[in-house]
Amino acid sequence: MGESITINNIDELINFIKSYTYDENTKEFKQGAQTLTIDNISIEDNFSMIYDIEIFNLNIDDSNIKTFSNIINKFKNLITLFLEKNKISDKGVIALANNLPASVAYISFGFNIIGDEGAISLANNLPPSLNYLMLNNNKIGDDGVIELANNLPTSLKKLNLSFNAIGDKGAIALGNKLPNSLTDILLDSNNISYKGATALANKLPTSLTRLSLSFNTIGDEGAIALGNKLPNSLTELFLASNNIGNDGAKALANNLPASLIRLSLDYNLIGDEGAIELAKNIPFSLTYLGLSLNTISRSGIYTITEYVEQRSSIQNLNIDSQFIPNKTNKPNKPNYILIIIILSILLGIGIIMGSILIVRYHKLL
Repeated sequence: MGESITINNIDELINFIKSYTYDENTKEFKQGAQTLTIDNISIEDNFSMIYDIEIFNLNIDDSNIKTFSNIINKFKNLITLFLEKNKISDKGVIALANNLPASVAYISFGFNIIGDEGAISLANNLPPSLNYLMLNNNKIGDDGVIELANNLPTSLKKLNLSFNAIGDKGAIALGNKLPNSLTDILLDSNNISYKGATALANKLPTSLTRLSLSFNTIGDEGAIALGNKLPNSLTELFLASNNIGNDGAKALANNLPASLIRLSLDYNLIGDEGAIELAKNIPFSLTYLGLSLNTISRSGIYTITEYVEQRSSIQNLNIDSQFIPNKTNKPNKPNYILIIIILSILLGIGIIMGSILIVRYHKLL
């Protein structure tokens, strides 16, 4: 039997899981010739009672996670488990999912390399009181999301699945199973079209405050579906880069919740008609409006800023790739009086020069 060790703090925990490997066959932790059993490992009393374990950007891999997963239950009150920006794949998540304490309420495994297999295992082991699930910037596709959708706890408030490989099948499954407790849904940079957006729209939670679907392909049809179903509680709506045109913009404009604070429709196909309709219907609560890199004309921009001036709450208007920090900055009106004066001066100079040339011509004759 090897010597016993005590882990006293987070640095020692990280050092332990990076130094020791867990042998499934012998149920031992090994570091070179040193061997430990689970009974030889203790967690210092104060450390064992901590609520949060956050390990960011330390190249933690599947082998490290397997070691960690076999001692995680020694943390009796664990609530937050953040393992972002590491090298955790399906194997690591499967090992961890099978040992997750029921007390965990906040999970963030973003910026790893988790695919469908890991997502499925996690879905089947989610703690019943989970509030926060961040799986953004991984490699999760429809199969993983379908299983997650079928197992999301009714306590869940925030769900981030942005920057994955989710298509309409996954979005439709989510739409059918979204807990009504959700306040934040983030699905940016996936492969969701109007079909997925329509399914989501039909089941949006009444408590939702933030919806982010930027960098998908929902188009006008998806925007129209969302516009008809936006909950009154919504404060932030992000739909940048979605091939939304005037029809979609008008549908949104006519249904913007009175509580909305931030609206981003940058990088779309919205022209003057849609943008002006949006500007006409800006809720008085709105502080940010993003319409940059659409197809809005200069005169359209001027009209929009005129409407924005009427909304005292607007602090930032982002339009035509220009950031306009307040309502006083708008396209300048042409100064017709100055133009007339300049033209008159030029005309007068032309007449004088013409007269001089005529006089010189006659002298030559």
